[in-house]
Parts: sequence; structure tokens; C-alpha cells
Amino acid sequence: MGASVGELIFIAVKPIIKMAITALGGVWLSHKQILTPAASRSLSLIAINFFLPALLFSKIVPSIDSQNIPQLGVLILSGIFYQVCGLITGLLVRWLTPVPRAWRNGVVAAGIWSNWGDLPLAFVLTLTNAAPFTEEDQSLGVAYVSIFIIVFFVTMFPLNGMALIARDFTHPAVAVADPEESPPVTAVSSPTAIQSEAEDTKMVESKERELQGPLKMRTQELKDGIPMTEMKRRPSKSSGPKPTSMVTTRAKPDYKDETVDDSQLFPAALESFAPITRIATADSLAISRIKSNQTADQPWQRRSSDQTLHSRKPSISPSAPPPKPTFWRKAHSLLNTFLTPPTISLILSIIIAVIPKLKALFVSGLSEGIKNAPDGQPPLEIILETATFIGNASVPCGLAILGASLSRLSLKRIPSLWSIASMAILKLVVIPIIGIAWTTGLARTSLIPDDAKMLQFVIILCGAVPTATTQVYLTQIFCPPEESPDEQLDALSSFLILQYALMLITLTATVAYSINILY
Repeated sequence: MGASVGELIFIAVKPIIKMAITALGGVWLSHKQILTPAASRSLSLIAINFFLPALLFSKIVPSIDSQNIPQLGVLILSGIFYQVCGLITGLLVRWLTPVPRAWRNGVVAAGIWSNWGDLPLAFVLTLTNAAPFTEEDQSLGVAYVSIFIIVFFVTMFPLNGMALIARDFTHPAVAVADPEESPPVTAVSSPTAIQSEAEDTKMVESKERELQGPLKMRTQELKDGIPMTEMKRRPSKSSGPKPTSMVTTRAKPDYKDETVDDSQLFPAALESFAPITRIATADSLAISRIKSNQTADQPWQRRSSDQTLHSRKPSISPSAPPPKPTFWRKAHSLLNTFLTPPTISLILSIIIAVIPKLKALFVSGLSEGIKNAPDGQPPLEIILETATFIGNASVPCGLAILGASLSRLSLKRIPSLWSIASMAILKLVVIPIIGIAWTTGLARTSLIPDDAKMLQFVIILCGAVPTATTQVYLTQIFCPPEESPDEQLDALSSFLILQYALMLITLTATVAYSINILY
């Protein structure tokens, strides 16, 4: 390109400034209680189901043709490659740094799924307004980013990647108590203690039988891959208060109404989803009873952990498991998760774009024998113009919601700074370097043509973005109703805040370098 370092930095900083101003507008609207959590959620649904499909249609139809189809496969391959790199990143952070035990699966999800929504879209739409890019590059860039969005959606929802986030609640980590700190074993038990023990055992067994049926059904549904749209909320059968030996209740924070940002690409898959109820296991029951016994005033009311853990077997409900769904039901459910407005728009746009006769109905300049409308434009050009008009609202809405979402994050307990910094460096420094090497290697093969500069730029760009804030919403969804996701959200908030702050530097450097080597 021949530009100086200062010019490259200025070109790369312009999209950052635009995004920051728009996101700060969302922060201000949230502070003024205009963009409340409920309003943000409604606006997210509008942006995802109305603005984004229009944006995809308006950019894909004019820019994609049959020659670009092989490049779409390269984009899918690159998206999977980045997610594998993110998986390795999350596992390294979990294994080598002190990550909170309650968030040991969430940290892996934070490494896998990146913000492939409005961040790359905003960069592409801003950068391509000036040299060295062209107007055609803008349409191509949006079309290429949409493929990364679809990869995000497919791996998160239809392929059930969100189960990794849910696992922190369905299979919670149990800290092993130190034997030296266990209360002394006492062989004497008073009659009152024996009677209380019998009543406690009956109450626990009764609660287990009550929970066994619906929990088996929920677990089977998750294993069988039934999409979230078919999961109905199951009200509790017990109207009385929950025993303290079963769960530990905590005051709920204001997280439940927290909104999702632009990364919540396909919320229809979660609309009818009820928070997962954790299965009460023998170990969790025993541990809760140990804790309650440790607070007893009389020493003869205490029991050792070994005595509690092996005193009885968990009761098994005689009810038969629910029947497994048939293959056709699974296929129908899987198909329903794909049939969302963005995916329908993407598929329809590609079909129109690769068939010249159909494309000539929307795009001018194609000699396909299609008679123009009275204004000299193709007969369906008004549809493309309308889609462009509607789609222009997609990115500003998403960035405003992103700012509002980040402004509502709160930190009560900050995990290890070593963990937070490790994730930020790996995701925003190491993976972008790997992405540049990956893209350069692909360019040396026949997979990427020499003149496909925008394709290479989008691949590099999507490897340099931080964790998707969709995980905030999913963490709240999967949290059981009797608990609050304090520890998980505090850890996630810490990781997100540092990444989005560091992104201002790392993304600018990545974009400036990629422009220098490509143009």
C-alpha cells in the first residue's frame, strides 16, 4: 500500500472511534433508564430478526456469484479453525491458571466463541468507505462476515455447544473437604438426634422421588438434542419451602433481566427455555447435611463426613424413563433451529445471487434479457433498496446494546488476575498472530485467489475479536432458579471487561498490519 505507520493507524482507529461513540450512547441510555434490560432485549430481538436479515440480503445479493461459492467453504473452515484454537486456549487457561471451580466450563466457552456479530460488521462497513477499499469490497465484506455469524450460530445452538455453559450448573464442581477439618466422630447420639436424623432422611428421600421424574426427562431431552424451543417450563410440584438440606438459597441479584447484545444471534432457540434444575445427587445431599451438622450446638449432634457419605444409598425412582424421540422428530427439531430469519435470509440471498436470471431481477447491469421497470431499474430493485434501508439500522442498534450490556456488568469478586490476563493475551494477541499465519498459508494455495484481498482481511479480522457477550445471557438462562450466578458472572465479567478494553489496542494493530500486507 505504501502508507506510513501513522496513516495505517488512523485508518484502523476510525472504526474503533465510531464503535466507541455508539457504544457509549448505549451506556448513557442505560444510565438514564431508557435502554433498560427489558428494552434492550426487545431491541435485540428486533435487530436480530428484522435488521440483520435485511442487511445480509442487501449485501449478499449484489456481491456474491457462482465464482464466490468456493470461498464460502474457506470461511467455514476458518471459523472452525478459530473455534478449535479458542478451545485450546480455554483449556490452557483452565489447566494452568487458578480459574474459579464453579466456572471451569464457562472459561472454555469464553475461549471458543468470539464476537463475530457487530464488531467485524462495524469494522467492514467503516473501513470500506475509503481507500484502499471499494464499494464492492463493502458488500463482499458483509457477506463474508455473515458466514462467520452462521458458524457461530450452528456450533452454539443446533450443535448444542451451549451445553458447555450449562454444565457448570448441571454438573457443579464439589470441593473436597479437608479430613483434618472434619468434626470429631462421636459414637453417642441422643434420642432427639436419632429422631431428627430419621425425619431428615425421610424428607430427603421424598424430595428425591419428587425431582427424579422431571429431572430424568430434562436430562434425556438434552442428551437427545431436542432444541430449546420444545422445552417447556415445568413449575415446581412443591408449594412449600425447600429444605435447607437440599439447596443453599441466596439472594438473587439483578442479573435475571440482563439483556443480550448483538452476539445473541438467534434468540428463538432460547425463548421457551426454563433454567435448568440441578440434579440432587447423593454427594451433594451428604455435603449439605455435613454443613448443617457442623453448625450444631451439641457435639453429639455432629457426624463425620465418612459416616454421612456412606450411611445410605440414594433412592431410585421406580418411574420409567421417558421414551426417546424418533429420528424424524430429532430431524424436525434440528431443522426448526436452523429456520430463523438470519439463516433464511442468508440461504435465500445466496440462491438469488448465484442464479443470473434471479439476480437480474434485483441488480442492474446484468444482460439477462429482463425488462426494466419504468424508472429504468430492475423490476425488483425496490426490494433490494428497501433491504438496504432497513439493514443500515442493524449495526448501530447492536453496538448500543453492546454498550448497555457492558455497562451493567458488575464485579463483586475478581478472580485471579493471572487467569484474566492469560485469556486476554491468548485471545487478542496469540490467536490473531495465528490467524495471520493461517490466512497467509491459505493464500499460497488454490483455496484463496490472489486478488481476494477482502476475503483475507475478513478472516484475519474475525480472529482478532474478544469473547462474545452472548455468554452473559446464557449463564443467566442456565442458572437454576434457587441459585444466583454470582461467581460465574463475576468471573465472566472480569474476563470481558479486560478483553474489550485491550481490544482497542490489539484490534487496531491487527487491522493496521493486515491492511499493510494486503493492500
